[in-house]
Amino acid sequence: MKTIHRKEYEMVIQLLKEKRIAAELTQEDLAERLGQKQAYVSKYERCERRIDLIEFRMICQSIGLDALEVHKEFEVILRKKL
Repeated sequence: MKTIHRKEYEMVIQLLKEKRIAAELTQEDLAERLGQKQAYVSKYERCERRIDLIEFRMICQSIGLDALEVHKEFEVILRKKL
């Protein structure tokens, strides 16, 4: 099974989406900060496009978050749900 289709991947993407919304950023806002088009954010938020570790870090930074702290939060969520 490709990792993009795993429940864990969907969970980390959902966390990133929640963080974006909590920061009161639209997809367009985040895309601009990333130097991308809005479709880039839309596609990864719908799990149509896989992001790698470097992109994860860039997304976190663009939202104003520490990637390590977001990863730690994801691990806590993961342990509770799986």
